[in-house]
Amino acid sequence: MEGDSTGLAGATGGLVGVWTEQSARIEDGIAIGRQVDTVQAQVGQTNASVQQVSEVMADINGRVSAQTTLKVETNQGGRKVVSGIAIGSNGEEGEILLMAQRLAIIDSLNGQTILPFVVEGGQVFINQAVINQAFIQNIVAGMTIRSQALNSQGLPLLEINFAAGTFTLRGQDAAGSTLLNNGGLYVYDVNGVERVAVGRLT
Repeated sequence: MEGDSTGLAGATGGLVGVWTEQSARIEDGIAIGRQVDTVQAQVGQTNASVQQVSEVMADINGRVSAQTTLKVETNQGGRKVVSGIAIGSNGEEGEILLMAQRLAIIDSLNGQTILPFVVEGGQVFINQAVINQAFIQNIVAGMTIRSQALNSQGLPLLEINFAAGTFTLRGQDAAGSTLLNNGGLYVYDVNGVERVAVGRLT
C-alpha cells in the first residue's frame, strides 16, 4: 500500500499486489487441488486485476473435474469491464467459454495485419470463408451473390443483386449460350448472335 499511515502498514488510497494461493487436500474420499494467482492494482476507486484459478477434483465415486479460468477486470468511474476464458472437463465432456465485448483473430504476416474473424456487438464478421458443405436455415443477404465460375466473357454464371433486385443466370457450351435475367430468356449462337428472345418488351 502507498504512503505511511500512523499505526498502519500504509494508506489504502493506492495499493498493488501479486500473490499466489495454493491448497491441496483429501477429505471424505474427495481429493481437491487448487491454485489462485492474482495481480491487482488500485488507486482511489480505480482498480484493475488479473486472476487465474486452476482446480482439479476426483472422488471415490468416480467423479472427476478439471478447470482453469483466466479473468481480467477493470473498474473505472463505476464502469466495470470483465473479459475471461474458462476451460473445463468433467470426464464426459469438455468446454471452452469466452467472455468479451470483442473477440478477434489477428494474422500478421510480412508487415500486413489481417483480421480474418471478429465477433463484436452480437455479430460475427468473417473476412473470407471456405466452406465445404453448409446447412443454413435462414439467409438474410443484403448485397450481391456471384458464382466463382465465369463464362468466356469473364462474367459470372450466376449473379443475384439483392439491393437492386436483379437476377442473372448465364449458360454456355460449344453450340452457344443462354441468358436469363429480369428482362427474359435469350439464346445466342456460337457467334454471339441472338436467336431466341422470350419476354422482351418492344
